Amino acid sequence: MEPARLISRMPWYAGLLVLAACIFLSAWGMVSYATPRVADLMHRLAAKYDSMLPEITIENGRASMKGEQPYHVDMGPARDAAIVIDTREGKEKAALEYLKDVEAGIVLTRDSLVTKNDNQVRTIPLKGMPNIVLNSRSIEELADLFLPQLSTAAWLLALIYFTVVKSLQALVLAMVPYFGARAYLVPFTYGKALNMAIFAQAPPVLVDVLILFAGVAVPRAFVFYFLIYVGVTVLLTKDLTQNAAMVASPGLGSESS
Repeated sequence: MEPARLISRMPWYAGLLVLAACIFLSAWGMVSYATPRVADLMHRLAAKYDSMLPEITIENGRASMKGEQPYHVDMGPARDAAIVIDTREGKEKAALEYLKDVEAGIVLTRDSLVTKNDNQVRTIPLKGMPNIVLNSRSIEELADLFLPQLSTAAWLLALIYFTVVKSLQALVLAMVPYFGARAYLVPFTYGKALNMAIFAQAPPVLVDVLILFAGVAVPRAFVFYFLIYVGVTVLLTKDLTQNAAMVASPGLGSESS
């Protein structure tokens, strides 16, 4: 049996199951690929904290650090940015002086965090912040504490994102078999065309996930994905129009769709 005829006879819920599978597989691929890399980055940054910044203590809304102050973080070639720590008592208003000659910067004072970006200065009070000692060890502990929560949030966001994106892709690509069938006077509803576009989505999703985990660098992978998607849809449409005697069947593609 021709692929187009087989898909056209699938009930509406078969299309929904394939769409759900594509959404889940894409979300699983993204989260499974990104989560360990984000975790590794966070742990590597935490390990480097002690070599880049001094130990900072925030207690009862007051910041403090040992050593000479003000402490200027080495920004390398970034001459238009600054990170300064000055938690000395009476130096709370010195933040603006540290930031006046740079385009962007951060200053930690005794009672606030002052930021500058695009000539806009914001002051964030430390009052109400939890007591914490910032060093490599404490940041590692925070990472271990929050990474599971970040993973859960990533799953939720990925599912929402791919539900919207994959649904829109199918709605748009369904125009190809729908208008292709009309051009050849083939009795074919938009509902059946949508079913076909959903089934055509499965091959590019599988290829996309395989490429992701194979670690193959594919330039403009998004374009490659759509080339496969459009190609499969066009092939199914060609198969459909070459079998103009296809009999309409009820389901997602019924006239009541």
